[in-house]
Amino acid sequence: MSDWIYAAIPYKRSTPIVTDNPYPYENFPFIPELQGMGSEFAERDGLQLYEDFLLINLCYKEPSFINCQNGYSWIRSEVYKVAQRLGAKEVWYVMEMCTQEMAKKDFSFEDWKHKLQNERKQYTAEMSIDVLKGDILYSYYHDSFSDIILESSSEI
Repeated sequence: MSDWIYAAIPYKRSTPIVTDNPYPYENFPFIPELQGMGSEFAERDGLQLYEDFLLINLCYKEPSFINCQNGYSWIRSEVYKVAQRLGAKEVWYVMEMCTQEMAKKDFSFEDWKHKLQNERKQYTAEMSIDVLKGDILYSYYHDSFSDIILESSSEI
């Protein structure tokens, strides 16, 4: 069984969330940095903006995400381009079932990252070409893009 995958990108919003909103995020936000980008992952209908991060519904299941050819992953490459536009140096990929805690009013992205790096590290993988080529699925992936390949090679 596989789950939908989301990308959580550190990003500081410029305006506060409306106080009468029962959820700690804004659906379909306007993000100026992403305008005219041409990536499906920059489209407003897949975005949720929190106080300190942007959550993108990648609309792909995990096996599609880790599918790569010669180390190239189209999904990873596109998310990298979005992160670059937002000035982020890292991305956290998370399975849909693990996003429920993000809907709590007291959710903190920094606390969550700390928890993943310490308490849940057995469920978290550092994204790399080797992880993409492997067949082990994780609940969380951290990506600093240290070995990213941005274009597909025609070699097979």
